[in-house]
Amino acid sequence: SLVTGTVLAIIGILQFAAGVRLLSGRCPTLNTLYLSLSVLWGSLGAGKILEGLDVFSPDARKDALLPGYAVFLFLTLFLGIAATRECTLVSWICFLLSFSMVMEIVALFYPAGRWGAACYQALPVLLGLYYVMGWTVHYCTSNNVNLPGMRKERPDTGNEGEGNLKNDVLAFGYAMNVIPTCVLALLFVGATGAVNQAALWMALAGLAQLLVSILSFRREDVFHGAVFSLTSTLWLGLTYGFLSALWKNVDLVPRPPFLASSILVLIFLIFFLLSFTQTIADAVFNLCSTLFVLSLPTTGLNSTYLGVASILLLLISLYCTFALTLNSAFRRTLVPVGRSLLPEESLRGLFSRCRCARQGYESLPSSLTAAGLSSSNNILGYSKYASADSLGFLSNAVTA
Repeated sequence: SLVTGTVLAIIGILQFAAGVRLLSGRCPTLNTLYLSLSVLWGSLGAGKILEGLDVFSPDARKDALLPGYAVFLFLTLFLGIAATRECTLVSWICFLLSFSMVMEIVALFYPAGRWGAACYQALPVLLGLYYVMGWTVHYCTSNNVNLPGMRKERPDTGNEGEGNLKNDVLAFGYAMNVIPTCVLALLFVGATGAVNQAALWMALAGLAQLLVSILSFRREDVFHGAVFSLTSTLWLGLTYGFLSALWKNVDLVPRPPFLASSILVLIFLIFFLLSFTQTIADAVFNLCSTLFVLSLPTTGLNSTYLGVASILLLLISLYCTFALTLNSAFRRTLVPVGRSLLPEESLRGLFSRCRCARQGYESLPSSLTAAGLSSSNNILGYSKYASADSLGFLSNAVTA
């Protein structure tokens, strides 16, 4: 287990490096696939290592693996559909990985299913070797020869369609939100018996959303950068509670762990109001997040309230992942996410109705007003990032 886990963890790191290298490229589906596979192989590798160290029990493999396999079944299926627009070969690899996830789930209940999983995982190996050979021929011939099924570069025409997103990592961020909600949803429906063994999925999903937050600020998307920072804080806090209970053999059902739940409810509620200036999908996502965080300190992990809130957040995260993946790949709106319900000017006018707020706003320097913040850039290293002052104040509120 230690050797296998180490190899899988190294593969996950390499996949992560490949995904980061392709950021802001012309193939967002392939980028999302690499980053998602880094979470898959990293979680499996870390689980194997902890199993070899006798931290995880081999008898609880179903509780540890079922949530991750279920999420990546749908995620690779979504990416396979989206990749039909960009690269046929990548599409086939995604579909085969999706079928292998089905067989892995079957193998958790019937060991004979491992043969089917092995067959479906061997085919992507052959297609991957063909993909490497195709790109080698492509570069050796100075881009004159393309093997069948290889991706063709699309020229940048400068005319971005409505579905061409400015922030191309949002699909990956919502996909990572599916993992922890699936862990809790499967516990609610009785498919798994505990959440402790699946804490590694939640940990890597939280770290992945932290990456999405940083990249969102780099793309001057302050709203989603702050939202994914908060969700990352939530999932990492829950992971710490689950792993602490696992190491100390503490039962989590009477009192589930939660991190500053009261202030997080208030913050998500504020972002729910602000999301009216974004899309309907953002508004529903933040509303479901508010309900989910509100359910954490009320009852135990087996409560109906927490289970329903987890399922609602799981469904909206799946829908946002599917919509943004397809819209980004096809460069137009195929799956609607809704338009903004409230213009920014109306929201600003709503807050400025209070006399003290209006006077305070007018007394601010121009660099701190909405117009100044929207156009300001901070230099961090060699890159420009949007102002993250709001995230700094929110993080301070959570800490306090």
